[in-house]
Amino acid sequence: MENKGFGAGIIIAILVILIGIFWYSSTRKDTTPSETVATSTVPQTNTNTTIIPYGRVTLGLGDSASFRGITITPLAVVEDSRCPQDVQCIQAGTVRVNVNSEFDNGSTRQDIIKLGSSTTVDTFGINLVSVTPGAKKAGVKINSTDYEFTFEVRQSAVVDEELIGK
Repeated sequence: MENKGFGAGIIIAILVILIGIFWYSSTRKDTTPSETVATSTVPQTNTNTTIIPYGRVTLGLGDSASFRGITITPLAVVEDSRCPQDVQCIQAGTVRVNVNSEFDNGSTRQDIIKLGSSTTVDTFGINLVSVTPGAKKAGVKINSTDYEFTFEVRQSAVVDEELIGK
C-alpha cells in the first residue's frame, strides 16, 4: 500500500512542477532592450537590407531578419503540441519551427528549431526563446499568421583546427 501513495505523490509533484513551468513561461514577458522586431521581406541580395545586431528578434512566418553573416526566416510550424490552457496535461509539449538560414556567401539551409533549444547553424547559435500566442484552448486551432517567434541569434566561437597547438 505504501508504494501506491509514494507513486501518487511523485505524479502530483511532477504535475505541480509542469504547471509551474507552464505558468512561468506563459506569464513571463521579456523586456530586454536588445529585443528587436524585424519584418523585412527584402531579399538578402538587396544592398538595402538592414543588418541588425546579434541578440533577440521577433518574427512571424515568412518574415526575415538579417544579422552579420546570416539571414533567418521562419517558414512553417512543424509541431505545436503545447498543452491547451484549459486542460491538465502530464507533458507540457513543445513548438518546433522550420527555419531557413541564408548565408552571405549565398548558400542556404533549413533546420527544425525546438522551443527552448539552441541550434548551431554554421558558425551561428540560434535559440527559439518564445512563441506567441501562448497555449491555445482545447479544440481551437492557431492560424499560422498569428504566430510570432522570438529567436536569439549569436555568433558562435570559430575554431580553426589548423591553429591549435601552434
